[in-house]
This record gives sequence, C-alpha cells and structure tokens, in this order.
Amino acid sequence: MDTLYVFSEDELNNYFNQLYPNGVDDYGVWKAFVNSLFDLFTNQLVEFSKTEIFKKFLKRMILNFFCIDHDEDIEEAIERMNLVLSD
Repeated sequence: MDTLYVFSEDELNNYFNQLYPNGVDDYGVWKAFVNSLFDLFTNQLVEFSKTEIFKKFLKRMILNFFCIDHDEDIEEAIERMNLVLSD
C-alpha cells in the first residue's frame, strides 16, 4: 500500500527552493506550486479511493473526501475534487 504523507511548511519551502533555486519571491509562482501540489494530492486521494482498504471504510460509513488547504473554502476543495472525479 502507498504511504500517505503530509508535508511540513519547512519541507514545502525546501522543495520549492529546489525547483526555484534562484530565490523566486513571487506569490504567483508560489500559488502555482501549491496548486500543482493540490492537483497531485487530489489525484492520489482519488486513486486511494479505488483501493480495497478504502472500500472497507465505505461499508461502515458514508464518507465524503477531499484535499483542502487551511486558507481554502470547503466549496473550492469539493469543486476541485469533482473536477478530478469527472476526468
């Protein structure tokens, strides 16, 4: 089974700095980076939802799932999840 991993702020900053070693100090670039991570995490969550382990959870409860940032509205997270599920 794949491992679920949560990045710390330092890890995200280090990863960002590896991608942009020239010290890009641009909010737009950072936001694009964060959005690409959300896409990755959301796709991984969808893939996990197809596993037998996840299906066992569904037998016991009704479960809604999505990937969300602490600054984000729930509606935005659900919309992103629905876009991935519709592909």
